[in-house]
Amino acid sequence: MSDRREDEPHTTALLRRVWDKVSASLPRPKKLPALLGFGVEPGTLIGRWRVERELGRGANGIVYRVVETKSGDVRALKLISNRGPQDPARRRFDREVEAVRTLDHPNLLTVVDSGAHEGQAWLVTELVDGRTFEEVLVEREAAGRRLPVEALRPNLAILLGVLEGVAFAHARNVIHRDLKPANVLLDGTGRPRVTDFGLAKRTDSVDRITVSGEVLGTPSYMAPEQATGKLESLGSHTDVFALGVVLYRILAGRLPFRAKRPMELFHLISQRDPAPPRRENPDVPVELERICMKALAKAPRDRFPDATAFAADLRRFLAGLPVSTRPIRGGRLGRTLLAAGIAALLLAGAAALVLHYVR
Repeated sequence: MSDRREDEPHTTALLRRVWDKVSASLPRPKKLPALLGFGVEPGTLIGRWRVERELGRGANGIVYRVVETKSGDVRALKLISNRGPQDPARRRFDREVEAVRTLDHPNLLTVVDSGAHEGQAWLVTELVDGRTFEEVLVEREAAGRRLPVEALRPNLAILLGVLEGVAFAHARNVIHRDLKPANVLLDGTGRPRVTDFGLAKRTDSVDRITVSGEVLGTPSYMAPEQATGKLESLGSHTDVFALGVVLYRILAGRLPFRAKRPMELFHLISQRDPAPPRRENPDVPVELERICMKALAKAPRDRFPDATAFAADLRRFLAGLPVSTRPIRGGRLGRTLLAAGIAALLLAGAAALVLHYVR
């Protein structure tokens, strides 16, 4: 037994040397992304764009830093996974290209080129070297819920820029359907750019990709009509609700609806009113709270009709002018307040009667 133990180190060393020689002789794959059917290597030429490096990736695509071969302009290239033209993800990518190509606005990410590379669809946009609005709001939430309005003005100005870009899209019959802070890029000057129009829809055409009952978007930012799968009811008011959620985060330092499970969250979104922002942050001006609660109204008819109207009221507030939004008198919140008022009057009346008979 002792002799066998003494030989073990020598045997292990011999096996390691043999493995090193064998593994060194094995062929190394030079183009792993190509073998996987998804992605490209640095140096690859896609159209007139040369790939420099990968910037990020998700379930359906990869974003690269690319350089235009003649001018040297640096841009971002989004490459979708290798799927057929009838695949829903591919069709949504094609729809994103179609939607964004018609939108030229300082607060929307500009598409400069698109095409296909070995069966993989791609589009090129301006490259924004900066943070997302989500990162900014995470910092705001770390600072605590109670912040004076002056401390919130920079974020309100960012939201106004987002609203102006979305208003431009709404005026051209395009709704985003997945607005959230993570889909807003901020450049070095703080100017916002709305990105990711993969779920965008033209309101003047029939949507043949999605069907009624399908839930599309990011749960925490879904409007009630999205959360319940009523896709035929989606419109510019749906984007208004999502941006109302963003405004609520700015004011209250948290999301208006929170739950551990998606179905619980969908129930809250469709059935419950959020706590007014001033309950979370008493320093929020009443006018700003009214704007926020109007954007978050359950019924589309009770919200701002589009981002243009939402932006107009926020712009008036920031300029120190009276806003058009009035206290909500209808809806669940209004009915709850009315019921509470009636109950209080009845209790007061009952108390008065008791005192009268006691005397």
